[in-house]
Amino acid sequence: MVNTLSSSAPFIQNLIVLTSAFVIDFGTIKAAVSNDLYSENYFLSRERIYVTSSRWRSEYSPSTPISIYCQLGNEADKPVDHPFDTLSYGYFSPGIDLHWRDVHLYTDRRTKAFYGPDTTTQRLAQATDDRSMLVYGKTWQGRLALGRELIWSHEIYSESYYSSADQNNVITSDFFRSGPSLITRAHGGLDLFGELFVAKDLNRHFYNNRSDVKTNVRWRQDIGTINLSFIGSLLANRYFPHGGPERNPYVDRVFGYRAMAVIGGVF
Repeated sequence: MVNTLSSSAPFIQNLIVLTSAFVIDFGTIKAAVSNDLYSENYFLSRERIYVTSSRWRSEYSPSTPISIYCQLGNEADKPVDHPFDTLSYGYFSPGIDLHWRDVHLYTDRRTKAFYGPDTTTQRLAQATDDRSMLVYGKTWQGRLALGRELIWSHEIYSESYYSSADQNNVITSDFFRSGPSLITRAHGGLDLFGELFVAKDLNRHFYNNRSDVKTNVRWRQDIGTINLSFIGSLLANRYFPHGGPERNPYVDRVFGYRAMAVIGGVF
């Protein structure tokens, strides 16, 4: 009589090894996946426009300088004086992030689904956008002698962004922020910081050729892994001579303010 249990022992052992390997590998993949949410809503007094931008991103980051991500998001703007002249869309964009230290190179394809009034702006817009963005960002802090709860923060950020949907445009944006931060005991804080911002682009859009000086007050609160921020900003700007075909309706509006609410989190 053949002992079927003994004869099947190698198969069972191999099955256990394969199952264990799959569980370990699946756990490794799950541990390398992160999800983050970011949403900002703001009003610009100078342009008299409401802007909403939100996205959910899932990213797989193995122990290599390459990450794979997918984004679902929404972009919308609504001028106060022309409520029907709006360009709003939802989008889906898979992409790759090559990163080394503080430098990232993002490449993705954004597929858009427009909604809202059927305007000329919307009809001329492209439904797909091949995008690449080179980003450098760094933040550093130092405690002040006035107390442990008061620190001074500095932040520098630079990006160069290519968009096929904007007639193969390349837009560069840079800013530097600096100012004191008061850390509260309730997982929050109050920040006061100045910001210098400069933007340029190849296609000479007036709104991408300007410099801003901002004075900002930000209140922030952490609730678990969620961060809430409310930011009030006073703006002074200068538009560069752009030589493009668009008329700049804001060239004489030097000063303004921005009111912004931001929510972000990592899951």
